Amino acid sequence: MATAWAPRLLLLATMGLLLAMPVVGADDPAAGSQVTVSLTSGSLLADLSDGNAVIVAFDGVVTVSGGTPSRVQLDARVVGQDWDLTIDPASYPTSGNESTPFHGTVRVPLGADDGTVTLHVQATSNEPGFFPPGGSDAVDLVVVTHRIAVTFSTPMRVTGGTSPTAVDLTLQVRNRGDSADTFALGADDDALPRDVVPGTWALQLPMERFDLPAQSDWSNVRVRLEVPALPPTVDEVNFSLPLTVTSDATGEVWSGTVDVSVVNAAPPVVTHPPSRAVPWWVGALPVVGVAVVGLIGLWFIGGTEVGLLWLLMSLVPLYTRLRRDAVLDNFSRGQIYGYVKANAGCHYSEIQAQLEMGNGTLAHHLRVLEREQFVRIQRDGLFKRFYPAGAPIVADKHLSRLQRDILVAIGDSPGTTQMRIARAIDESKQVVHYHVKQLARAGLVVVHTDGALRTLELTARGSALYTGSRSAPAASLADEELPIAEPVLE
Repeated sequence: MATAWAPRLLLLATMGLLLAMPVVGADDPAAGSQVTVSLTSGSLLADLSDGNAVIVAFDGVVTVSGGTPSRVQLDARVVGQDWDLTIDPASYPTSGNESTPFHGTVRVPLGADDGTVTLHVQATSNEPGFFPPGGSDAVDLVVVTHRIAVTFSTPMRVTGGTSPTAVDLTLQVRNRGDSADTFALGADDDALPRDVVPGTWALQLPMERFDLPAQSDWSNVRVRLEVPALPPTVDEVNFSLPLTVTSDATGEVWSGTVDVSVVNAAPPVVTHPPSRAVPWWVGALPVVGVAVVGLIGLWFIGGTEVGLLWLLMSLVPLYTRLRRDAVLDNFSRGQIYGYVKANAGCHYSEIQAQLEMGNGTLAHHLRVLEREQFVRIQRDGLFKRFYPAGAPIVADKHLSRLQRDILVAIGDSPGTTQMRIARAIDESKQVVHYHVKQLARAGLVVVHTDGALRTLELTARGSALYTGSRSAPAASLADEELPIAEPVLE
């Protein structure tokens, strides 16, 4: 009997469990419910470059599935910012199985920083347990305060040569704004180094005005630089070129300075075919022939009384020329030697100007003084400097008058700029820029850069020269050379 009832009892138990399952689910209103928030707007843009606050709109959809009727609340915020936002609907009833679109705005104030922030939207319910928290979405909001973006490589190195040439300087420009715009390119023609290398320097702007779409990619913009023929003595010309890019739509102006280095290309090397080897005795034949003829001539001339007398008279000037104690008997030669002895290191043009001598006369007497070892010559770039024999020849170079003036100007006003020095000494800023670079290479000046501002100060060696020049009388400062150590000034 018990065995017959067992299948019936098992069937009744199974049916009870099946009937109890929906009752357990009904006790939890959130069972099976889901919520998603989807922002349909892509990356948002707030363009403040025209000087006004911007209201940016965004849209999305809230989808609720499962659950029981309740009320959904939407919350929008910009992470890390206290900006004004609206969202509609902010709250609405839901049956638990529907999708509801929403629309919102965010007001980006004028003082916002340039960069990217995050807009966050989240859905919640006033019925605890209606759906789990976390139904949210976020999107980037890009804030643009400057619509012009410019980039370039610096220094820009271009190649010149012994004939005039034209080269292109290339910038990359981008429109970051929310609308298409026309831009104007400007360059300062006065910045060209005409005072450093004379000739026809010129700028051309093939893209003086150009159009860019909204949120454009980087576009190449060219500046054509015309370079004159460079003399062989100039290896490199360095200067700074101020540039501007202006927006037609907003009036915004980007300004910057490009450092340009024009390198003198090396002249072509001319090769010659190898010459055929010539026996050594072939080259010696003319020398041997002249020597034999000379010996025969001397024997013939010296063999007669008249000939011997002529020969001795011919040797008198040679003998006199070789007598060292008589070299300074010549007034002009003694005058030259005295000036060199008093002004060791003076150069040829200085001696000529001070003693008012002609080129031929001065060159002849200096050659005699060098040959007879009264003076010594040291080459200094394009100059030859003369020292008394026995005096030490300093291998250091000398500051030019202009470099001395720049050094004194920096010492008088530490932290000054090249523009102020150019106005103070009445020189062009390109010339001052060139000589400041030479002083910096020589370890006398240090250049501090803070953004677009460059200030100048003297190094310890530069300060020592400056202090020495300030303690010397004005007259001697005007006449003396100030030696500095290597590296040499160009």
